[in-house]
Amino acid sequence: LPLDERDGAARSDSGIPGDVACLAFRDAVGSREVQRRLQEADKTEDAEALAGGLRGRVREAVESPHANHVLQTIIEVLPCSRRQFVAEELRGAGVQVSRH
Repeated sequence: LPLDERDGAARSDSGIPGDVACLAFRDAVGSREVQRRLQEADKTEDAEALAGGLRGRVREAVESPHANHVLQTIIEVLPCSRRQFVAEELRGAGVQVSRH
């Protein structure tokens, strides 16, 4: 699932997950591209690989005007067992997250 150069998106032959964070945080176009890829992934493993691009950056993504939408899509498309990293990274930040 390499992300393409359409709309100025970064291209990588490995495809992901490095581009995912870059696109998710960059702007609305990049965020929508990642969301689309998550929704159209043929296999759960492909969507999980895309979602992995935000591992370690979940709290930052919650505060981002663009990446927060990618997090929402991750929660929608991945089974609970595959999106556990989101909850783990938000553990202890409930009050802060609820205000955003």
